[in-house]
Amino acid sequence: MAEGDQGEQRREVNHLLDSSSILNLYFEGRYDHLLDASTTELAQFELGNAIWRRASLLKEISIKEAQILLHAINRLLISMGTPLDYDPAESMKIATEEHITYYDASYISAAKLNGVPLVTDDIQLLKVAKKHLNSLTSYDLLKEIK
Repeated sequence: MAEGDQGEQRREVNHLLDSSSILNLYFEGRYDHLLDASTTELAQFELGNAIWRRASLLKEISIKEAQILLHAINRLLISMGTPLDYDPAESMKIATEEHITYYDASYISAAKLNGVPLVTDDIQLLKVAKKHLNSLTSYDLLKEIK
């Protein structure tokens, strides 16, 4: 358990979601699936970057809308509870052997360490993750739970 987490009880988590699946489930209004899952600390930064990209580069939303969306996403992440731990050494091994980013490898490592499936809508990550553990897309998750 990370420092400062003493005494905090972890709830049961069914899946580990990466930032791509969190954003897609959020925009689909599937908050129930988000609250039954967890993620890593990295997700908040990746989500912030994805929202920044929609506002600054793609001009899909205004900066004000981006700020409101980021606030809502951060509240959602807090509701999801304590981020799951990952193994830094295992993440480095996976990243090096699979030629993926350390960021992506950390999601695989966290899901493996915590014994839960990884949900990602990043097709490259999904392809690699399937070599290491049970992995699926958010669309597959929605079909699985119906």
